[in-house]
Formats: sequence, C-alpha cells, structure tokens
Amino acid sequence: MDILDLIRCPSCGGPLHPETGCPGPGSLRCAAGHTFDVSKQGYVNLLPPGRASNQRSGDEAEMLRARRRFLSGGYYDRFSETVSEMAGDISGETVLFDLGSGDGYHTVRAAVNISQKHGCRVLALGFEASKNGAAMGCRLAEELGLHSRKLFECPGNAGTEVHFLPANIFRLPAADRCAGLVLSMFAPIPWDEAGRVLLPGGKLIAVSAGPDHLIEMRKVLYDRVETNDFLPEAPAGFRPAGRVSDRYTISVGNPGALGDLLKMTPHYYRATAENRERLLRKDGMELTVDVNCTVFELEG
Repeated sequence: MDILDLIRCPSCGGPLHPETGCPGPGSLRCAAGHTFDVSKQGYVNLLPPGRASNQRSGDEAEMLRARRRFLSGGYYDRFSETVSEMAGDISGETVLFDLGSGDGYHTVRAAVNISQKHGCRVLALGFEASKNGAAMGCRLAEELGLHSRKLFECPGNAGTEVHFLPANIFRLPAADRCAGLVLSMFAPIPWDEAGRVLLPGGKLIAVSAGPDHLIEMRKVLYDRVETNDFLPEAPAGFRPAGRVSDRYTISVGNPGALGDLLKMTPHYYRATAENRERLLRKDGMELTVDVNCTVFELEG
C-alpha cells in the first residue's frame, strides 16, 4: 500500500494519480480533471478549494515555530511513547492518520515508535489545516529518511513512511476503511470522519489535557483557574478500549522556552497582555504535565 491508495480528491472524492510530463516535483490528478501540484517540500495541498478561510486556516507560522522549538526539548516526548503502547498488537503493515498534526513532531515520533515497538511497517499521514505545518512536517520526516519530496515515490526507509497534507480534518480527502489507527492530540475529534476512514476494529487514540495540565502557568495567566478534565466522549459506533493517565513535572528553565510553550497553547490568546508579560518575566518554572490517553475501537 502507498499514499496514493489512501488519498482522494477534495473536490469530488475520486482517486488521485500522478500526472506525467509535469516539471518540478509533479502533480496529482483525478479522473474528473482536478489537478493538485506537489510542493517543493513534498506535500500536496488538499484543502477544499474555493474556501476563503483556506488562506488563513491552521496555525500561524510563528506558533508552529514556537511549537517545534518547545517540543524539540523533549518535554512532551512521553505522549508519543504512550501512543505506541496504546496501539495494541500490530503485525504486518498499518496505516496511521494524525488528525491535526501541527508541525508534525508527534506524528513522526508516533510512527517511528509504533514501527519499532511492533516490528511493523507504518505508513503515516498527518492532516493539518496549515500549509506551513505540513511543510515543517515534511522537512522533519525527510531529514530522518521517512519522506520523499516526490509524494508518490517511497523514501529509502522501508519501515516507516510519513507524509503531511494540508486538509480539512472534518472533510478528509481520504479513502473509506483504510486506516488501522487514527490519532488526535489536543485537537477536536471529527468522529464521523474517523469512523469512515478506520477499518473495522481500528482504533482512535485521543490525547487530551487533564485537570491540572500546566496548572502553575495557568495560575499566573488567570485570576480564576478552572480545573476541567477534557475527556472525549465517543458517539455510537465506537467503544472504549482503555485509558492511561500520565502526570509528571517538567522544568522549563528559561523565558524563551516558556514563551514558546505559551504560544502553542490557547492561553496565548485568552490571557491578557499584562498576564502574559507577567509569565514571561519569570526566569523559569516547574510545571505539571497532566494528560489522558484514551483509546476507542470502531465497532465492526
């Protein structure tokens, strides 16, 4: 199986095939004539056409850069390790969809961890509304030998292959019943689309914030702090298949890292400018990480 078996035209839902004779990285075309160029970074923009919001959708570039800098510090590496544990028994080949993949850091780590833990080939696709995010993910995967700039050519690493596509996760340009795993990390869950693309018995793994996640930072940013457990509730067709709660402390030792963490959270927009400045005046902080990893299985 390769990426062309999995993706579909966002306009008509038809299969996509390489268009011959095109300069540069190439193009994909469906039978109805809709054509999509592969970018120089190796992604093809499959956002629904004709939407004014497409130009400003997804994370802003600076937020993505802040996210990559912070995640590269290893503070949240345990999340992708937990995902590989919760994936269950896998043999042969599995397809992983990450819905809302951001800069691609967790997507790449989850794919590699699952492949290594289970000794299987993983074909991973990160769907992200931001073209900047897709480009960052492609560059990271290419550096690790997991991605080819020609979308329809396999990279050198046979164990893991990772691609990123700008797309609307609530209207996935993907085939029915093709994925064994769907991942959602701190993102809205498009349950209908997840149920459509998952194979019977496939799993959706959701990582969500616990009540004390970054509680120390929130106490600086807000006069009143609410502690909620953002546990997802599955609709009919999915059954709970396990949950792991993970709680630990990280030491964020400089204002630059604190600023990067702030920019990658909703608190950057919700907190007042005064309280954001109050946080960034700190030399560093000890912060609680409190997350839940919940697995749902598609009934078949």
